[in-house]
Amino acid sequence: METELLLLFPENKCAPVQTSDFTQDDDSWDEMDIKECLGLVIGLKQTFQYERYEMFYDLNNISAFCYPHLNNRHSLFNKKFVLLTLLKGMRNWRNRSEQHGETCELHGVELKGDAISEAAVRKVRRPNDSFALVDCMALIEGCAPCVVSVDGQIVSVDVLGLDDHGFYVWFCNNRKPKENITGIQSMVKMAKETGQESHGC
Repeated sequence: METELLLLFPENKCAPVQTSDFTQDDDSWDEMDIKECLGLVIGLKQTFQYERYEMFYDLNNISAFCYPHLNNRHSLFNKKFVLLTLLKGMRNWRNRSEQHGETCELHGVELKGDAISEAAVRKVRRPNDSFALVDCMALIEGCAPCVVSVDGQIVSVDVLGLDDHGFYVWFCNNRKPKENITGIQSMVKMAKETGQESHGC
């Protein structure tokens, strides 16, 4: 049993490739906005370092997110720095995509093969594992579950925002395996930092 989180960032609509019709346009974001967003992701990864899970990014989504800084070697957000430093330890899910021609729709709109459809297909293929989409200030509709049709089968994909408490609650309810002692240690650490009780997690 596995726990997997898929990141989704907003996309600059001037970028050559956009992955999703459901992401916000970040063309007004400057480097400080991008730095703040990536910093929140890194902070969450550090806070929940004792959990047993994998976090994935989408290289195409990252390229659209950091455009036009991605290929500027003088920018803080050039491709090499973002992938090798900020997202170190994460993997590009496109290298092991589980989508194989399924028709995926959200609100009646066919998905292009983005992180939303990838999470939905993984949930269909591996019902005993846990999956969630991490909304990095990307989704137009915010952090409501994404109800996706995968070849006619309705799948609800959990969506997490960039806040500690949301992650805390989600891991309490969804971590796989349930007996993960490192996850319990993470919850205790989180409870101490937030002043909340673990409530049996």
